[in-house]
Amino acid sequence: VNLSVHEGIAISWLEALHCRTPVLSTVDPGGLVSRFGVFAGEWPGDGTAGLEAITRAFDRLLHNATLRRQLGASGRQHVLETHNKQRFWRQ
Repeated sequence: VNLSVHEGIAISWLEALHCRTPVLSTVDPGGLVSRFGVFAGEWPGDGTAGLEAITRAFDRLLHNATLRRQLGASGRQHVLETHNKQRFWRQ
């Protein structure tokens, strides 16, 4: 769960995805959260206006084991394909 309304792709997201853990966030840089987690929507200011949406998103993940497994597996695959030694050394 990442509630920062001003953050780009956090390393903690990649670490979570590597561990097959879906991401829940109020930002969705590059569509990463929409693809490998639950995007709760963007909320201006400090984000407190989005607490209800965040709660719904958390409940969705908490109560749907199949969704968590699917998002977790696809998220891990993404990290393995895009953040590996071979790609690092090519750049």
